[in-house]
Amino acid sequence: DGEVYIDNTVLLLQGDDKPASVTQNNTFIDSSESPLTIIRNSNVTQGTFSPFDRAITNSGGSAYFDGTGDYLSTNSSNNFAFGTGNFTVECWIYSSDVSFATQRGFLQTSDTVGGLKTSFTTGILIGAGSPVNGALFATVAGTNVGSSTAVITTNTWYHIALVRNSGTSTLYVNGTSVGSATTTGNCSGT
Repeated sequence: DGEVYIDNTVLLLQGDDKPASVTQNNTFIDSSESPLTIIRNSNVTQGTFSPFDRAITNSGGSAYFDGTGDYLSTNSSNNFAFGTGNFTVECWIYSSDVSFATQRGFLQTSDTVGGLKTSFTTGILIGAGSPVNGALFATVAGTNVGSSTAVITTNTWYHIALVRNSGTSTLYVNGTSVGSATTTGNCSGT
C-alpha cells in the first residue's frame, strides 16, 4: 500500500473502517498490524465527516466526542511504551471549542489502568486550550512542548504530529513546527 512505516504503526483508527458485518457507528476498529480492542466510553460515535475527499480515498472518517466524558481507550499494551527512543504520534482534529476554560485532550498514553490521568510524568498528552485560547500543547514524560500563542481555531481540520527524534520532541500543526523541547524522559505509558 505504499506506506513505508506501516509495520511500525501501533494504533490506526480510520473512523469508519468497519467490516461489512458491522453496521453500528459505535464499533471502532484498529487497522494496525497488531490490532487492539478499542473500548468506547460514553457516547463516542463515528462517521464519514473527515478532511479527506471520500470520492478519491474511499475511506477515512472521524470519531465524534461531544465533550461530556467521551473517550476511546484500549486495554494495557506495551505498544505505547516508547521508552526513551524515537517516535511519531499523529492525528487529525476538528474542534468546536479551543478555549482555555475547556481544555481538551486529543490523545493520551498513561501508566495508569484505564488510561486517564492528570499527571503526565511517564506518558504522552496532546491537547488544546492552554495557556491561551487556541494554543496547542503536548507533554512528553513530564516535559511540556507546544505553542504559547493561538495556532488552531474552531471548526477547521488540522493535522497534528508529535515527533521525538534523538531526544528532541517537536509539535507540528499541518507540517509546521509550533514548538520543541528536549525530552529525554522514559515514556512508559500503556
